[in-house]
Amino acid sequence: MPKFLYKAKSQDKQLKEGVIEAENKNQVLTKLEQLSYYPIVVEEIDESSEEVGGFSSRIGISQADISYLTRQLANLFSAGLTIISALNIVYKQVYKSSLKLLIKNIVDDLKDGMSFSDALAKHPKEFSKLYVSLVRSGEIGGFLDKVLNQIADFLENEQEVKANIRSAMAYPALIALAGVAAIFILLSVVIPKLVLVFGDFEQTLPRPTQILISLSMFLSRYWWLIIVGFLIFVFLLRRIIKTKEGKLIFDRFILGFPLIGVIVLKRQMERFCRTLSTLLKNGVTILPSLEITRDVLGNEVLKSEITKIYSDIRDGSTLSQALKKSTTFPLSVVNMVSVGEESGTLEVVLNKIADSYEREITRHQKTFISLLEPLMILVMGSVVAFIVLAMLLPIFEINFMVG
Repeated sequence: MPKFLYKAKSQDKQLKEGVIEAENKNQVLTKLEQLSYYPIVVEEIDESSEEVGGFSSRIGISQADISYLTRQLANLFSAGLTIISALNIVYKQVYKSSLKLLIKNIVDDLKDGMSFSDALAKHPKEFSKLYVSLVRSGEIGGFLDKVLNQIADFLENEQEVKANIRSAMAYPALIALAGVAAIFILLSVVIPKLVLVFGDFEQTLPRPTQILISLSMFLSRYWWLIIVGFLIFVFLLRRIIKTKEGKLIFDRFILGFPLIGVIVLKRQMERFCRTLSTLLKNGVTILPSLEITRDVLGNEVLKSEITKIYSDIRDGSTLSQALKKSTTFPLSVVNMVSVGEESGTLEVVLNKIADSYEREITRHQKTFISLLEPLMILVMGSVVAFIVLAMLLPIFEINFMVG
């Protein structure tokens, strides 16, 4: 039976939100009327995108929303409030209806006797295995407030990294967009008008001019074909990447790409060390920690490496011994992990390795951007220079002949 998300006001003018199962929208309105609710919004939930626990991801909750929710819960829970009271306070503070509905569903599950971690596990789209495992360890150990603060720090760090990447790429993206737009206008608008002038010339046009006219004619006639071809390419690439084999090939290609591959690899290594450190620090044993960490990583090459490491440790190897067999992890990391195992401070060492990788990533990103900007200007300038030169060559030849 279809499900509908509703927002309504009760007789005492309180805002009510929830989900109702009904055959159609009219039936929902009837049920709301029976409850003496005045409907504001009634929207059908897409069953194909519905997550466990009756919450649809289509409604949209961002990582920033989860980060905000976690930080607020950590602050309120640390102040001595119960988790239900803290959730109710956050519910009143947020304005996003989808986030309100998520909080309401969690509170309802808690009132029914479910643990906080189990209530979160019903919403895997919003709360990852890492999130749920850390919360569960905090519940068992009695330090949930500490865990929530750690998760909030972790999520906020992830948000900051993504924001820095977007900020760094904004200027190169603007240069690329402006360059492509300028070239498109020259080829599709300016050149066709000059072709009419060149048609009156009796001598053979220079080779660069002929190439430019051919490109311009193709673009003016078949621009739609270029767009369709690009969209088909993107569609097929997305379909291939969705398969495990295709994703593995794509990720291996990215890792082999100059400079970009180094940044991606170190970013994945930083995430591996940071996540594993956080889990071990909160009492999760090594094998479950590796499983969760593997799921957090976004690169299939690294995931396959973690699977091998997991098998070696299950067979009796230590983490440093398992890492030593891998061709991905450098010897310096293996040695530091070995020292951490011997001293009993593995989680501390892993966190230091993650900090080191984060600093390296920042340096590499600055280097990449400093090289990318002049390279893009050089490429765009060369293309524009070729176009201008190809347009002026026939004029120069005429002046030379006349002179």
